[in-house]
Amino acid sequence: MLSHDMLNYFEIDNLPDDEDLHFPENDFLDHTTGAQYFLHRHDTQDLGVSTHIHFFQRWDKHITHLAGLTISESGGPCEWFAVNQWVVGDMWLPAEQTIDLFRGWKFSRSFLRKSNTTDRQQHHFLVNLVHLELKQSIRTLLWLRDQKLSDLVDQFPNVNVLDMREIEILGSMPCSSSSAQDALLGLTRAPVRNP
Repeated sequence: MLSHDMLNYFEIDNLPDDEDLHFPENDFLDHTTGAQYFLHRHDTQDLGVSTHIHFFQRWDKHITHLAGLTISESGGPCEWFAVNQWVVGDMWLPAEQTIDLFRGWKFSRSFLRKSNTTDRQQHHFLVNLVHLELKQSIRTLLWLRDQKLSDLVDQFPNVNVLDMREIEILGSMPCSSSSAQDALLGLTRAPVRNP
């Protein structure tokens, strides 16, 4: 079976538990396409100590968070999770608008040319994984997130639930092992195209 060790790609020996430390330090950010991600590790209310990647898309002077992806100790993708807006301070969009925005999530040729071979492989793997999972786990996760927010609005009608500090994670969904394998196989051929 193929495997993909994302921690090895980030070249981190002992990842500290500090949510302010991003790997790489200034994130992977393509100023041409707006695709952005970073890895970090920290303690969370709902996940405990977690190593994870956050995925963003920058657009029209805004930034939107798609989801976080927890990483196993062996470096494989485990579980997608959706955070409340206060966690990342993004431009929140409903599920379908978020999915539409991330259908074009990719890295430009000029960005990839400036990357070393290891980083290019990581970028391709993650682009493939995001595009495959937009049709599956991420779509379901974002619908569940929106439903939970709707329920919270009903429960707390006079409160901005997107800013409720006691609610950090709005849902989680396992990463499909078949998507991870297909994304990895995509490294040996052309990357998966937008869904």
